[in-house]
Amino acid sequence: MKFIRSLLVLFPLLASLALAADDLPIFRGLISAGPASKFALVNPGTGDVSWVGVGGKFGDWTVAEFNAKEGTLAIKNGTKKATISLSSSVLGQDAPAGGDEKATLAQANDVLKKMNFDQMMGRMMDQQKGASMDMVKQMMAQLAPGNMTPDDLAAMNQLQQQMINLMMNAMNPADMHNDIAQAYADTFTSGEMDGLAAFYSTPTGQALSDKTPALQAKIQQAMLPRIMAVMPQIQQAAAGFAQQQAAKKAAAPASPAAPAPTPAPAQ
Repeated sequence: MKFIRSLLVLFPLLASLALAADDLPIFRGLISAGPASKFALVNPGTGDVSWVGVGGKFGDWTVAEFNAKEGTLAIKNGTKKATISLSSSVLGQDAPAGGDEKATLAQANDVLKKMNFDQMMGRMMDQQKGASMDMVKQMMAQLAPGNMTPDDLAAMNQLQQQMINLMMNAMNPADMHNDIAQAYADTFTSGEMDGLAAFYSTPTGQALSDKTPALQAKIQQAMLPRIMAVMPQIQQAAAGFAQQQAAKKAAAPASPAAPAPTPAPAQ
């Protein structure tokens, strides 16, 4: 009897150790997209991160179900089942403290490194420079006075090019890196920064980083025709405003002449 009682006492402990040995993944974050939602799962032993959907596998575990109301994932490994949530790293245990703490500059720099910030911004700035020049040329063609000679127009375009170059050079990605890192650290919490780092470590995160410059270029291409379409209206409004100001100035009564200074009496 004594031996049996000892087994009964030890059984819950042995079961708990067996469950812990399975190394339950940590539920670190999610991208909500309905049935296509993805969940960031972290291997507690290695720190490796994977984004997995319902039905996907993470090591020996399969994501069986996501409870959006509770924010929990049901996972299974053969006959074993477990539930993990964003607020729990292991069953019934609170997540590590610091999720709502202010992010550090080191975390921000890690995120920028994972998202290839310097290279991405370099490509974006090159594209922005070309797009800005195209826009300026089209705007000048519509706004320039009709009596401007081709030489005058070329000189104005050259001045615009110099101004754009000065602005773009002032926003050199390498020089801006520390400022951007500080902006990230001031904006996101420590937990959110961990989520960003996990996301940009995935193929989807890398694809977003790599394709952002091309995406921005396509957005600008979609915007430019709309901007140019309203340029005649802008030009007309500017001309009307100038005429109104000239008319007001012409209708204003002339200011009386200032009286001549009284000569000083002779001494």
